[in-house]
Amino acid sequence: MKTSAIITLTARASGGNAQADWNARATALGVTFAYDCGAQAWWSGAWHPFDFNAHKFGNGLQTALLARVVQDTSDGVTGQCLRIDTPAAASDTSPALVLPLNGAWTSYTQGFGATPFWITCRFKIPQSRLTKSSPGSGWKFLNVAGYDPQNITGHSPSNLLYEHVLVDLQQYGFLQAYTRTNSGDYPQFMEPYQSYDYKFQNKVDNGAGLPDAQRYCLYSARPSSPGCVHWTADEWLSVKMRVKIQTYGGSTGNEFDAWYARRDATAWQWLISARNYLTGSDSDFTGGFNGMHPSAYETGRVSSTVDTYQKWCQFIVSTADIALPAVGS
Repeated sequence: MKTSAIITLTARASGGNAQADWNARATALGVTFAYDCGAQAWWSGAWHPFDFNAHKFGNGLQTALLARVVQDTSDGVTGQCLRIDTPAAASDTSPALVLPLNGAWTSYTQGFGATPFWITCRFKIPQSRLTKSSPGSGWKFLNVAGYDPQNITGHSPSNLLYEHVLVDLQQYGFLQAYTRTNSGDYPQFMEPYQSYDYKFQNKVDNGAGLPDAQRYCLYSARPSSPGCVHWTADEWLSVKMRVKIQTYGGSTGNEFDAWYARRDATAWQWLISARNYLTGSDSDFTGGFNGMHPSAYETGRVSSTVDTYQKWCQFIVSTADIALPAVGS
């Protein structure tokens, strides 16, 4: 698979270790796309001036919505970051960024197909993001779906039949994920537990001897869900996902995994794993996954009591596993 060029411009470094760590991870074997959200020129308009064809998106490309997708020059691991603002009164939470999974692809028919791939990014939320909005249906922060380098805003949908989404459903305060099927269902990656329950984060086991609600991330323990791995506010967190779709429109051989790590963690924490699960097909994006959409979208949102935002930096896509950021970076 052809590897894309890497753009790692930053306006301000927070230390040599952070920049060196990013440079090493962004250029590792198998990387097909990497971007650190630090290039000042990128934010001068909706279009990326380089060859990545990234684009800001808001419902109908409305100016007021596009203005919520901004560069935050006061934060970032190596200098700056992407921020998407959500005012308290906002009901339209469509503003997003549209990014490719491989900067070398030139057609929407190119994609990963049955090849497994990994995506990681660094991610930060304030305490206000954990305040439930009305009606409190949850918020998406990374949708892996479609990308058309020749028609980005007109033909780069986030809601494909085989989309895979990292999300905080019902605003419980922890990472969850779901996909989509041809029948229009959105099955969440939950694992049945005993005869009456489900595990949200099915790889979490906090140790024998604890009550089930504290040992596992259980559906029955919501909304506090003490056994789940919850978000930490105001800290650069890392998330990683792995996807392999052997059967689009079916289930055989399909694989999904998600990991999480706090800053300065020494190992990824494996949260979710699914095998042979049903996902959808798509007759248009015939190459499979080829795009990702960082967003703050809330299905059915009406309003909130607080202004909030989400931040991202350091997106990496690879056909090989991606290293955890080094301690101190």
